[in-house]
Amino acid sequence: MQYPAGFVFLSSDHSSKNSGHTEWNLGEIGARRKGEVTITGLTYGSLAQKQSWRVFLTYQPENFGSELQKASILDVAIEKSPFSLIISGPSKTITGNAAEYTFMVKKEYDSNINKLELKPVWPQNFFITSSSPALSKDYKWTIDPNKISSSSKWAFKIIGKFSSSTLDAGDISGALSTIVNNSPFVLADGKAITELTQNDLDFNLAINGSLANFSGQPGDSLNITLSLKNQSANDLKNVSLKFTLDAPSAKKQSLLDWSKIEDKFDGDVRGIQLSDSLRRGEITWNKNKISGLAKINKSQEISIDVRLPIKDSSSFNLSDLNTASQITALAEVSFKDPDGISHTYSSNQIIITVNSDLKFETRDSVSGDGSGQKHQITWVLTNNFHPLKNLTLSADVYGDVKVEPASPAPAGAVKFDPVNKKIIWTITEMPESMDVLALPIAVTLNSINPTQELLVSKTHVQAEDTVTGEKLDFMGDETSLR
Repeated sequence: MQYPAGFVFLSSDHSSKNSGHTEWNLGEIGARRKGEVTITGLTYGSLAQKQSWRVFLTYQPENFGSELQKASILDVAIEKSPFSLIISGPSKTITGNAAEYTFMVKKEYDSNINKLELKPVWPQNFFITSSSPALSKDYKWTIDPNKISSSSKWAFKIIGKFSSSTLDAGDISGALSTIVNNSPFVLADGKAITELTQNDLDFNLAINGSLANFSGQPGDSLNITLSLKNQSANDLKNVSLKFTLDAPSAKKQSLLDWSKIEDKFDGDVRGIQLSDSLRRGEITWNKNKISGLAKINKSQEISIDVRLPIKDSSSFNLSDLNTASQITALAEVSFKDPDGISHTYSSNQIIITVNSDLKFETRDSVSGDGSGQKHQITWVLTNNFHPLKNLTLSADVYGDVKVEPASPAPAGAVKFDPVNKKIIWTITEMPESMDVLALPIAVTLNSINPTQELLVSKTHVQAEDTVTGEKLDFMGDETSLR
């Protein structure tokens, strides 16, 4: 028997031959007689998903000298779910204004399911400001259905804002799933569509030239620009700008180096410890800091530039951050309209994923001259942040040379391809406890080419950050003959 992926065996009226309960011996079946096995179990699956039972019968007729086989397939589709999901939210909203969405889970009838996962999905121009109950780190809710009575509903909420975009609608969706045999099955899903009305402000946040999410490393600098243009028909009065950065922290110290902030307008800075691993920094500017914020005329534009470094291993113990790896940036503008009514709009949100601080260095020690000159090259990898896996370093070697990489390599495996004249060093993993790896490579010149300038090309370094899941890909220095 081959069960569908979502079937869980409970019992059978005949004892099975194996621990997986997939084989039965029916013994001898007389002519015009019937053998039967009844199996009882639980079926899990996504709605309308077709699953197949596959059965193989092996037998030997008494008048035949070898075994024969027959197969049968039964397709089963899930028609009803013991749970339903309804998602509701505003039919219209203005970009920058708060919008609330409710995910309503209802138990339709009893089942043997004892764990559910509800995962909301939102577009890139929507960012969550709060959730109830709080979403987990991987942005989902876990539900124990035994705590939901057959007649009750369970509500989950998210509140967020849409930033300005070219889209005229935003879809907030969600899926209610259970996991069986390490496979997820969607029991119910839903969607709420909200029509978006753009506000009259062109309010944008850019970091390192990007308006969207990007990746960085410890030691990088964040070059931040807030731009605001009043495109409304009225002047804006008593304008206030607030820029917020939520960054990983350890021992109440942020990964961001606020002591080295560069801001010519000297905005007010405030620090808030959100949790043991997350610290918020806020910068606020008002008319006392920038006189132009007292009133912004229609079509007038204001821009603020700030520079803020990310700390590196020399000023921060990166290993204290554990799995924290994201910086979330957001800006808000508050003002009063001609009627004296206060408004607050948000910019686009930017999430900066902080990857490992993997660095590569090429060292070259030269001995001798002319033919027979020897280069003792060392490839050096340093890493002080996240563990890495699947590292590959490769480079081309030029000229008439003899290449001898260290054997065995300090980690992983190294080989030199004499046909393509390429050195390749592969490393399965570089754990947090291993902060330096160095590979010696001896290169001896058999003959001299007076026009040759490079001995080894730039080294291509590739690795995967095990915490963020992102791939690192960069080029290291070459080795010159000059």
